[in-house]
Amino acid sequence: MFSATLTECIPEVVICLEGELDIAASADLSGVVGSALVAGAPRIILDASGLAFADSTGLAGIARLSKQASEHGSAVLLCNCNELTSKVLALTGLDAVVEVLAT
Repeated sequence: MFSATLTECIPEVVICLEGELDIAASADLSGVVGSALVAGAPRIILDASGLAFADSTGLAGIARLSKQASEHGSAVLLCNCNELTSKVLALTGLDAVVEVLAT
């Protein structure tokens, strides 16, 4: 099961990710990030500390959201990635597409 909880830390928005981020969960995340973009958030930080699993399709969804945010003058950033998530980002090359904050 996946959940994405939005917390406003003006002017940034933090979205805490929990559970498994896969292709099915990408649509849920897209809706939450879309709400933050509509609200005009300049930075959307995805806190991955609660992710148990993230596959390449889920992380590719984050890359698409990052591109969409850029088109709206915003940015999507990842933080608190576990070792497995960092490894998938590196193996797929998505670490060059999505900014990952050092924790």
